[in-house]
Amino acid sequence: MIDTFRWLKEADARHEQAMVSRKFGKLTLLAMTRGGISPLWLARCDCGQVREVSIQRVIVGTATSCGCTPDFMPPQPQSEWGTWRAMLDRCYQPSNPSYPHYGGRGIKICERWQTFDNFLADMGVRPGPKMSIDRIDVDGDYEPGNCRWATATIQANNQQRHKRRRMARAKAI
Repeated sequence: MIDTFRWLKEADARHEQAMVSRKFGKLTLLAMTRGGISPLWLARCDCGQVREVSIQRVIVGTATSCGCTPDFMPPQPQSEWGTWRAMLDRCYQPSNPSYPHYGGRGIKICERWQTFDNFLADMGVRPGPKMSIDRIDVDGDYEPGNCRWATATIQANNQQRHKRRRMARAKAI
């Protein structure tokens, strides 16, 4: 029989080793102060303050500073952050179900957009809740000149299969 307490302690130790010195927003993780189901960590803010934070709040982005600046709202599934993360996963994670249609076809993300701040600076805030990222040239990469915020209708008309049909019809004429 597995010693559950020992297993939890070992898992916490592995987790702590992997997380120390990682930066989330303005917070840099220093050490786990309480393990288990709801771990707490000491974190140093860029302003110099040290405070105890919930690791769950840090990871999802609801705790980004010691309080010296307002924390961001929790990311929604298709917030700008969620859009950026999903874009990275589609292009670089073979385990992502959409990878064959993106990374598997050679679609990449420009060097500048490898960081969220640059992506947000170039794309701006999503204009509305029904908008998501769209590549104008469906065979082109994710980069500033090829991306826009678009509705589902615009995106449906810009899919790879529709582009091929239009090209086939143009050649037939």
